[in-house]
Amino acid sequence: FASMNQRGDLSMLYVHPEYQRKGVGTRLISHIVEHATEEGYAHLRADASVLLKPLLLKLDFELMEEYQKEVRGQLFNN
Repeated sequence: FASMNQRGDLSMLYVHPEYQRKGVGTRLISHIVEHATEEGYAHLRADASVLLKPLLLKLDFELMEEYQKEVRGQLFNN
């Protein structure tokens, strides 16, 4: 599943492990992009994890900034 909120943020993307690396995530994001375009959104935004970032870059999303996020005392690069 994937979702976009009313601000134009890609807010969720999940592909069951048995279906990962089979193009499902690409199709879901492509559908979100198509829907956003039809609805008149000029931009989509995603706070992507390091796992999602390569897919978004492959789909021509532009990296705006990288940052570190702290979760339970551990730092993660986004």
